[in-house]
Amino acid sequence: MKFMHQPAKVRDFTEVDSSDARFLIEFLDKANSLSTFQSAKPAITQRLNLNPGSNWIDVGCGTGDDTISISQSHTPNGSAVGVDISHAMVREAGERAARESAANVSFRQGDATHLPFETNAFDACRAERVLFHVADRGKAVDEMIRVTRPGGAIVGMEVDGGSTIIDHPNHQLTQKITDHMTESVAGGWAGRELPRLYRERGLEDVTVTPHTVILDFEWFNMVIGAELESSEFHSGVPEIALWWDDLRAAEGRGLFFSTFTTFIVRGTKPVL
Repeated sequence: MKFMHQPAKVRDFTEVDSSDARFLIEFLDKANSLSTFQSAKPAITQRLNLNPGSNWIDVGCGTGDDTISISQSHTPNGSAVGVDISHAMVREAGERAARESAANVSFRQGDATHLPFETNAFDACRAERVLFHVADRGKAVDEMIRVTRPGGAIVGMEVDGGSTIIDHPNHQLTQKITDHMTESVAGGWAGRELPRLYRERGLEDVTVTPHTVILDFEWFNMVIGAELESSEFHSGVPEIALWWDDLRAAEGRGLFFSTFTTFIVRGTKPVL
C-alpha cells in the first residue's frame, strides 16, 4: 500500500457535514498542534487590538479552540462568537467550550458569505485559514467588514497553495502535484489574494506579514494523501506511487521537508 488511507480530502471542508467530520476535526487538531501554526497565533491575536471588554467574531472557527483561548486570555469581560458553516464543527466547539467553562463564548452555524449578524455588531473580526475553502472570497471579506464596527480590525491568515515546497528529486512531478492540490480547493491562492481584497474594499492601514509553516510527515499525509490516491489523479499519473515511496523513505531517514507560506493580513474599517 503506497498511501496511508485518509477518509476525507482538504477540499471536503466546504461540506464537512456530508463528509467524514471526525477526520476533519482530527485534521484541524493536528494542524493546530504544529509549532509553526502555533507560533503564528499570537501575531494574529495581537493585530485584533482587543481589550478585556471587546466583543469579537471568529469567522470559520472550526473546533473553536482559538475562539475559546483568546476569549479567556484577552476578553474575559467581553464576548466572542464563533461561526462555522458546519453543524458538526459548531457542535464540537460548543462541547469544548463547555468543558473549559467558557461562559462568554458562543458558537453559531453560518456562511462566511452571509453572516447572520447586524452591521457594526463586533469590535474586531478574526478569520484563520477560512478563505482557502470559500469560492466567493470577496463576498466573505465584504461580510467581515460589514459586521465589524468602524475603527475595528479585520485580521485574516490565509494559506497560499502556490507557495508549497516539497523536497523531492522529481521536480516536474512535484510541481504537477502541488499545482493540482492548489487548484483542487476553492481558494488555493487565497494567501496572495488577501492583501488586494482588503485594499480594494477600502480597509485602511493594511499590513501583510508572511509566515512559513513547516509540515511534519503525518500532517503532510493528511493534507495530500487522500487527494493523491483518488482515481481522478492517481490513475493518470502512474509514477505517483514511486514519488510517494521516495517521500516515505526520506521520512524514514529524517530527511523529509515540506513547507508552505501563509499571510497574516490586517486592515482597519474606516471611520466615516
